[in-house]
Amino acid sequence: MLAQNWDCAKAMGILGGCTLTDAREAATAQASLYTKLAKAAGSNCDVDKYAVFPSTGAKDVVELVCKTGDGGIGIFEAGGKGVVYDCGHALVAGYKCGLNKPDSANAALTADLRKFDQKTCQVSDSRLAGKTSKGTFLMEVACADGFKGYMIEYKDAPVTAVGATGCAFAGGCKLKGNT
Repeated sequence: MLAQNWDCAKAMGILGGCTLTDAREAATAQASLYTKLAKAAGSNCDVDKYAVFPSTGAKDVVELVCKTGDGGIGIFEAGGKGVVYDCGHALVAGYKCGLNKPDSANAALTADLRKFDQKTCQVSDSRLAGKTSKGTFLMEVACADGFKGYMIEYKDAPVTAVGATGCAFAGGCKLKGNT
């Protein structure tokens, strides 16, 4: 009795992948599909590579690496509109990028700080610090200039920055330069 199956585009790393189907061709076709889904969700990602997260029902969750070098996490529902989070905001949504460059999230987090008049910090590192009692999430960021960073507060549906507090006042900061 069959317990689980994979299409060939997703099976390349499983026991040698498919042998009767051209897996590269299947992966290219799948990348094209994810490009279309990402664009329909408002992203400009032309997918170069991707990795599929384990299935969670009717959702297809995929890490996307764009040909421009950036990327994120695409969450696509069958018959519904999807959403694409950059790698920084994906942490708040409960996903972590693994294929993308570690610093690919920094530009979006720096832009969030700009919303709160924190114009001197260029984000160089980040970590999800925790969830507050009111249900928001805290993301700690470090600054490239070596000065203390910030805790950025996010709500998660949709992922939106709602505040930023300097680590000198926030407490709980652990990244290098913030302690």
